[in-house]
Amino acid sequence: MSKQIKNQRGSALALALFLVVIISILGISLLSVSSNSLKQVDYERKDQAVFYIAEAGMSLAKLEVKKELTEIQKDSYEQIKKWIKDENMNRKNAKPPSCLTKAEAEAKYREILNSKFEAFPLVPNSYTISAEKVASIDLDIDIPADGAPLLYHIKIKSEGSIDEAKEREVTQEIEIKPSLPFSENVDCGGGDGEDDGHLPSPPLEGYSVISTGNINLTGSGKITGNVSTNGKLIYGWTSWVENGTIGVTGPDKIENIQASGGKNKVSQIVPPININPVNYIPKSFGDKFNIPGNIPYLSSYPALSPTGTNTTLGQNGEINLGYNERSHTLLLTEHDTKLRKLSANENTSLTIDLGNTNGEKNLYIDNLNLGQVQISIIGSGTLNIISNNISTLAGSSGIKIKDKNTTALNLYYGGSNELFFGGDLVFEGSVYNKNANIKLQGSPKFFGNIISTGKKILVHGGNATANGMYVILPYGEVEVSGSGKVKGIVMAETITVSGGSSEIIFGEPFVPIETESDKEITDYPTPDAADNLFKTKETSMIEK
Repeated sequence: MSKQIKNQRGSALALALFLVVIISILGISLLSVSSNSLKQVDYERKDQAVFYIAEAGMSLAKLEVKKELTEIQKDSYEQIKKWIKDENMNRKNAKPPSCLTKAEAEAKYREILNSKFEAFPLVPNSYTISAEKVASIDLDIDIPADGAPLLYHIKIKSEGSIDEAKEREVTQEIEIKPSLPFSENVDCGGGDGEDDGHLPSPPLEGYSVISTGNINLTGSGKITGNVSTNGKLIYGWTSWVENGTIGVTGPDKIENIQASGGKNKVSQIVPPININPVNYIPKSFGDKFNIPGNIPYLSSYPALSPTGTNTTLGQNGEINLGYNERSHTLLLTEHDTKLRKLSANENTSLTIDLGNTNGEKNLYIDNLNLGQVQISIIGSGTLNIISNNISTLAGSSGIKIKDKNTTALNLYYGGSNELFFGGDLVFEGSVYNKNANIKLQGSPKFFGNIISTGKKILVHGGNATANGMYVILPYGEVEVSGSGKVKGIVMAETITVSGGSSEIIFGEPFVPIETESDKEITDYPTPDAADNLFKTKETSMIEK
């Protein structure tokens, strides 16, 4: 027994050592497992943190992108608005004028948007979320091709990183659909192109006479320049067309072509030009003859200054300039001024001052009687003299505009009695007549046009113009007789040149006019700012 005990001495130590080893191994294993778990937790924490950094960078980048989209939306609208305004003005002033179309406006808007998106600024290429935690940003912008729907795509890539080691990347796309409705095409006044009133190219060059009816040449009547008629050209035996072509629908529309010893040649015949004189009547023609009843007659002083012993400014709005009265000035300060009567006797003068403001000023006169008076018009803008009763415009009278700016003076006559211009009258403006016949006799000098919707214009004797003019009478006859002469372009239903050395000769009109089609040119409307929208749609965020 005692021997057995002795034999077991040291076994406890071995067991203890064994247990220590086992426990140490277990401890080391537990420490290793714990360490790996901590590392895994740290990895997952960093991995999740990097994702959050990328996500935060994406959110910040989207804020910057949307801010820039708001600027593009505003700037592109202002640019297209200005472009439409400028384009409307340029096209109105072009020869021939034209209208802006919806397709052109939409194309320009696309061009503006493309340039904006192509120059899209790179949002900050990185955001520092916190120390050593950075989100790097990259943008990719897709511009729609011509003809493709107007859709823009911005792809945002955000890459999160910590200590430049761990990285995760997310992407998201924003679709932008600009919505700015443009109006349909405006009425450009061009019609179907068959009779739209536009001047041929070059505009009426060389045409002295254009008729929708017949052209009658009798006696020694003569036309110098091109002739066009939709009716007949009827020659007298001593009349002819010189230095021009004859526009008719066919040779059978010419009678007595062998008149004047063969001066009129068959080889001169060409098709007539497609011009309707009606299109040369201004659209607002009829409105100008209406004298408003709510305008008070002028009665206040010093509208007329100075006064003289033979000059009166009556309380009823009358201005009567007596014999030899000079140096009077009528200052027109209002847009509309109304007189009951303007009368001037022999050897008088009057200055009408329009002031320094541009635009039109209307002088309505119930009764106009100008005999041997010199009227000078100064100032800025255009003066329209409107009267339904004109008794005298003759003798050595003159109505003259400063610097011969004859586009700035118009006389509108709405009466029914004959409108007579005689003697050596000088008129530096244009005449618009509603109903009456017009007669020019002697040597009146016009530096403007005569446009009438009456039935007759007679030029008898002397020279009707000092420069070229338009004489337009769509519904009646223009007759030049008794050695009368007209230099310019005559357009009428019927045109007669008769007797003596009467002649119509082509001359470039001193005052240009617009055709009715030109008057119909309408501004293309600017889109409404309230309709200027950028519709956006975002895809889901995707991790690469």
